[in-house]
Amino acid sequence: MDNQKTGALIRGLRKERGLTQKELAAKLHITDKAVSKWERGLCAPDLALLEPLAEALGASVVELIRGVRLAREARLPETEEDVKNVIDCGKSELARKTRGFRRRAALAAACCALALLAIALALWRRGAFSVLERGVSPDGKTEIIVYAGDVFSHEYGFAVSVRTRDLETGVRSYSTYANSAYRGLWWSPTGKKCVIALDCGGETQLMLRHLDWYSETRLNANLPHGSQKNEQGAFGIPYDEETALVPISYEMLQWSSDGAAILIFYAYTDAHGAVHSGYFWYFWENGGVCSVLELAPGA
Repeated sequence: MDNQKTGALIRGLRKERGLTQKELAAKLHITDKAVSKWERGLCAPDLALLEPLAEALGASVVELIRGVRLAREARLPETEEDVKNVIDCGKSELARKTRGFRRRAALAAACCALALLAIALALWRRGAFSVLERGVSPDGKTEIIVYAGDVFSHEYGFAVSVRTRDLETGVRSYSTYANSAYRGLWWSPTGKKCVIALDCGGETQLMLRHLDWYSETRLNANLPHGSQKNEQGAFGIPYDEETALVPISYEMLQWSSDGAAILIFYAYTDAHGAVHSGYFWYFWENGGVCSVLELAPGA
């Protein structure tokens, strides 16, 4: 089948019958764009449409395949050559559709791959693959996400993203801690504050975030010995001006029911090698320490 010859024949027969492309398309239940493509020789009619197309145009299938009008007496049953022509035409049409399908499938696969890559890149840039912990405050107004690695262009440590779920402001604040390891997060009962525990080179640091103030403070660095230099120090540990303070490790345990104090576990080894540990309440607002309870050795 010659697409140009068949297209010219279809156009001529259609005009002879006074049909528009749209009217012919309606008879065949296709779009007028398909008829236009046939007549311009861009493609051939589908084999399933040859018979109804021939009937609509008052021609024979053989004439459509050959692309020429035949004398009435020459319109004989299809010869072997015509049958072969139909088969070849079918093979050609099938090959064309197969190529088109493969091209579309390859394009769709490429688009999907690019879309997945773009999504993965966007998630990576937002730190979705570096999340250590995600939590929501008890009042449901604040979300904290803890990231590991170099999220937000920092080489060491981890980053904490605090997002306030305020429909009007949508305020966000970010804090990044270098050379630190994440140890945990504790919400206050009201959800207005939280404590983040860090391990900085073996030393525990407790960071208090005021979510309603969008600020952060480090809990008193002198927790082991208080702010006054005296002979006894805190927890019965002698203060040594020359050798500095005895290192004490801390662990955040819980908030008080009113959110005014924090229960902290402490442990240290004295100059004689004895291990001491216990608990105390720390009042974050004024830095006061009370109710120190030391456990028995080995407890």
